[in-house]
Amino acid sequence: MVSKSALAVVLLICCSFQNNELEELVPALQNTLQHSLQFPAQINTAKTKVEVNQAGFVRYTQTLKSGKQNYASLNLCKFLKLDYWGTTQSGMLILRSAKNNVIIQTFNDPAGDVDSMSTHLDIPVASIEPDQLNTVEQQLQRIKVLLQKKPQLAINHLSGP
Repeated sequence: MVSKSALAVVLLICCSFQNNELEELVPALQNTLQHSLQFPAQINTAKTKVEVNQAGFVRYTQTLKSGKQNYASLNLCKFLKLDYWGTTQSGMLILRSAKNNVIIQTFNDPAGDVDSMSTHLDIPVASIEPDQLNTVEQQLQRIKVLLQKKPQLAINHLSGP
């Protein structure tokens, strides 16, 4: 019979390989979203930013010239699929979740700040090829799988009754 501590060591070793892959995938996805995809010039938009972090969050921030800021965030553990509406010249990446797992917020809005939830995070893009879309979806799905296998989750299961 294998002891809990031996099983924990095996899980930590396996998960360390997964964490290394996660450490490589997150910056690659960040780079694809931020640099390979050109953000379209939008009227009244001063700045847009996409951030992907090691905790598995994709955050999209749009700052308007008026100072109003639109913010959306999705934990990739809740990611379902990627859709795209548009052409190779411009369109919208749509990251979908099963339920209302996307946080939507506005700041500095003269009409009042808003906090709400959504089933999708929309990222406007320009100049995107089908192979880039496939790469983005593969990266999102792989990061989701790796996040769901984080070592602390495995250890928590081992320390149970």
